[in-house]
Amino acid sequence: PGVMDGDHSFLLRPLGPGRVRVVQQETFTGLLVPFAAPWLMPNMTRGFEVMNQALKLRAEQSESAGA
Repeated sequence: PGVMDGDHSFLLRPLGPGRVRVVQQETFTGLLVPFAAPWLMPNMTRGFEVMNQALKLRAEQSESAGA
């Protein structure tokens, strides 16, 4: 603790009937953050994008299946 800590969160925002926006974010604190950020941010962003696409695909498949 204190060297490098991350807090990951998801926020679900209703947009209307059958629509939701998923907002995810990661907040880092600690002594190593300024040094790790140049490597960490691009890799983390890619991981978020892959997960977001998979979540979107799954939600759309569930919707089309009537779930």
